[in-house]
Amino acid sequence: MLLFSARETAIVAALIQAPFWVHVIIVAIIISGYFTIKTSAEERKTEESWIEQEGQVYMDRIKEAREQRGMSKEG
Repeated sequence: MLLFSARETAIVAALIQAPFWVHVIIVAIIISGYFTIKTSAEERKTEESWIEQEGQVYMDRIKEAREQRGMSKEG
C-alpha cells in the first residue's frame, strides 16, 4: 500500500512538473479516444440498421418466390 502511494505521488509530481505541451498531448489523446469510441458506436448502429434492412429485403424476396411457386402449382 505504501509503495503504491509513493509511486502514485511520483507520477503526479512528474505530471505537474511536465511542460505545458505534454499536458496538451495527454488531453488530445483522451479526446481522440473518446471520439474514436463514439464514432465506433455510431458506425455499429448504422451497420446494424443496414443489415436489418437488407435482411428484410431478402426475406421479402423469399416470400414472393414462395408465393409464386404456390400459384404456379395451383394453376
